[in-house]
Amino acid sequence: MAYMKDSKGRRLDSFEVEAKAFTPPVAFAPVPGFLSGLSSYNGTSYNQDSVSTADGKQYAVWYDEAGALIIAKRTLPRGRWSTFSLSTIAGNPLVLPVDNDPHNTISIIVDAAGYIHVSANMHGDVLRYVRSTNPHDIAAWTAPGMTGLNEAQVTYPRFALHPDGTLFFLYRDGASGFGDLFLNKWNGTAWTQIGKLADGKTTSENPYESRFVIGRDGSLNLAITWRPNGGDANTNNDVHFIRSTDKGATWKSVDGTAVALPFVHSNTTALALNTADTNSGIVNQFGLDTDTNNRPHITLSLSSGAGPDRNIHHLYWDGAAWVNQQVTDLGNTMSLLTWGKRPTIACTNDGRTLILYSIARFGATRGIPRLVDVTDGAATDVPLAQLDLRDHEMTFDSRALRERNELNVLLSQANGDVNSPGAEYWNANNFNRQWGGVLTIDLAQVGAVLRREVRLPAIKTVQTLGAPGNTAITATATALVPGSFSALTTPELRNRVIFARLTARASTTAGTLTVQLFESEQNGGNRVFGSIPFTTTSTAFKATPWMPLQYGPLLGADALVQMHALVSSGATGTISAATLELGVIDGPVY
Repeated sequence: MAYMKDSKGRRLDSFEVEAKAFTPPVAFAPVPGFLSGLSSYNGTSYNQDSVSTADGKQYAVWYDEAGALIIAKRTLPRGRWSTFSLSTIAGNPLVLPVDNDPHNTISIIVDAAGYIHVSANMHGDVLRYVRSTNPHDIAAWTAPGMTGLNEAQVTYPRFALHPDGTLFFLYRDGASGFGDLFLNKWNGTAWTQIGKLADGKTTSENPYESRFVIGRDGSLNLAITWRPNGGDANTNNDVHFIRSTDKGATWKSVDGTAVALPFVHSNTTALALNTADTNSGIVNQFGLDTDTNNRPHITLSLSSGAGPDRNIHHLYWDGAAWVNQQVTDLGNTMSLLTWGKRPTIACTNDGRTLILYSIARFGATRGIPRLVDVTDGAATDVPLAQLDLRDHEMTFDSRALRERNELNVLLSQANGDVNSPGAEYWNANNFNRQWGGVLTIDLAQVGAVLRREVRLPAIKTVQTLGAPGNTAITATATALVPGSFSALTTPELRNRVIFARLTARASTTAGTLTVQLFESEQNGGNRVFGSIPFTTTSTAFKATPWMPLQYGPLLGADALVQMHALVSSGATGTISAATLELGVIDGPVY
């Protein structure tokens, strides 16, 4: 009898065979509850990983609107999510709730025996790490520590699983401009430290690591860029690539030349790209993967074009030399406000090389997650979803890429953070309660995505209401905009996530005019959210992001949504135009 097998040649269970026969090219699975968008910690390039898939089960992790760390689990292909708050583990070993710092990312992986490993919420902190007590159990946890060595000032935790079941853990000990990279391994019963992989403290630098990749041949692969002490992203320079074929004991350059450890910036044998010391365009922690021939592929931003601009590039080894291919022509200048979000790269089991990226707030495709096929020097660029991610960066499930030939990506929306807000942040209530979900791309069918033949997830407007033009506002406490109508959700929208968005143009004679949204549930709760400020000079059209409603439909009831406004005492505000929209997630949503 013939059985369907996965990419590793292992027999699939009957339910997985049936599911794969009807797998859509793109699918979106919303996660329960809300994600915090107060910082980008739920989606940065150094989240490795936010999603992990093993043994027919999928896991995702995120910080919610209260700063708690949530882990969710479902049975594939379309099981319901169950959740557990890691904030409730005895002794609070992950020191939650999270601070609003984008460095406080979460890394999750399921090991070969089914145990779940999570490390999170660190920016120069003592190592924080928990492991499930039982395989595939999200409700019981232990905090056993790792090695106790070089764990006092940890940032950027990364897990990676070897084909033989050995689990690796890469992290930085130190700080920006003064850090070292260390590598640990787990043999199923204990952690040991392999040693210091890269040294930056000796030369007052920081070796910023790429995605940590284990190739199909079992090799360990890492690319590094460097930043001097006291520098910023504009002082990132040079790219090195190193590889180990003996599980971290020894390391080599891509051509097989031995590399001494700890690796240092002055090493030239492993140099993949020599750049200027400043304004190279490199934004640290870029993407890396290896293809089916075990050749490395890097994606990163570099200064290029007439601007110059900070464009996305594909840097790869062709078997004889490093090739640097410019992928985008963004015209976005070198400003850190207009650069593309850090890209990542995936090499599929059938030979494609794909780059994932987005542009937070520049150009016609702003915020939209995008996919570029750069196989054989091509550059076919298409959207992956019609959803605005703002500052949320995409990473993917490492195990699913190798074992299932899938890209599983946690999507959400964030905008800078409350300590260093990005443009269009305006108010925490625009981002503190955001949507989230796992986007899955079946890479065996990615050709249909590249030909734009696939329906994509999107937020579809279902109601639109406007306010009368040139409406005067004198109220100093939030109140209904005079003459405006209320949006009422209808019964068919119950038990669904409903979104609201506010767009307005306004001005004031003095102080600040704030236009915002108000939602209430019959005999239930209410809140103000979606706030946009206007002053005497800031009068251009502004729009909030799409924001999930907290009450009403999600709780099986109906909700009333209104436009409210207030102005500083003694001032008169004028709303030239304002629109309230309600929307729902549309497309391949499961």
